[in-house]
Amino acid sequence: MEQITIYGKSIPSKILDGIIAKIREKRELIHLDDAVCCEYIIKYLMMHGKALAKLSGAKDFAGIGRSKEVDTIVKAVRETVRLVYGLYQTPDIGRIGHLLDKLERELKDKPIERTKETHDHILRLNRSTAERLPFYSKFFEDIFAVTGRPTSILDLACGLNPMAWPYHQLRDVQYTACELNGPDVRHLQHYLNIVRPSTGITGKAVKLDLTKDAVSTFSADACFILKALDLLDPKITERIITTLRCRWIVASFPTKTITERTMRFKRRAGFQKMLRRLGIRYQTLTYGNELVYIIGKGADHD
Repeated sequence: MEQITIYGKSIPSKILDGIIAKIREKRELIHLDDAVCCEYIIKYLMMHGKALAKLSGAKDFAGIGRSKEVDTIVKAVRETVRLVYGLYQTPDIGRIGHLLDKLERELKDKPIERTKETHDHILRLNRSTAERLPFYSKFFEDIFAVTGRPTSILDLACGLNPMAWPYHQLRDVQYTACELNGPDVRHLQHYLNIVRPSTGITGKAVKLDLTKDAVSTFSADACFILKALDLLDPKITERIITTLRCRWIVASFPTKTITERTMRFKRRAGFQKMLRRLGIRYQTLTYGNELVYIIGKGADHD
């Protein structure tokens, strides 16, 4: 990580590297990339002058590594990053590289239809995809009964959903998988490369921050935005919905908290009100811990 300067005060790269390493000590954040960490460190320091002064005056990380300021920064950044990135990661996410290598070896000797066990091990590394395992096949079947089987898919804040091939078994599809975190993008691209010979899927993984990057540059038959919109400002959600160049949008929301408590209001009244104000038609489906909105031409109001 390069040195950064905030309000004329410089933070040496070795100080940033030390803070980032402490942030990553949480197993579910082990793959968090430097750029994402640094962005939230900068945001914190811009609002906390004492911490900025402490870090800019430090000669090395050993001298401040156990300080109150560093502990507070690490805690604050972890809490923020958890909401935008780590909320659905499991502590075992560090195994994904090993499991993808295993899948690649398996596909050299057997058809992809016989790799469901390894796929399931991968999908269990993310809480959302793990929760869908009991109903994943019906999930895709019901959605595609409304949208038709797509020939192109855009998957925003996708997590591990692009790795659920045994449950939709699409072939010859153009698949664009978008994620915030660099290492996740690399794992997604690895997966898409692995399955291409077996499925004909032409896949591309893209680093994308929904809070600031445009989505209008993409187009597809169907767009998935699963359990992501709850984490965004309503204005950003509206910008995404209105500028997406997709015939269908499949957006979902959790119906339970991360601690498995049932939410009092499972439906998203504000989201529904926005869709109606924009004249966008939708229908809903419910599965386990997930409420799904299918949005687009030909969909009926719920």
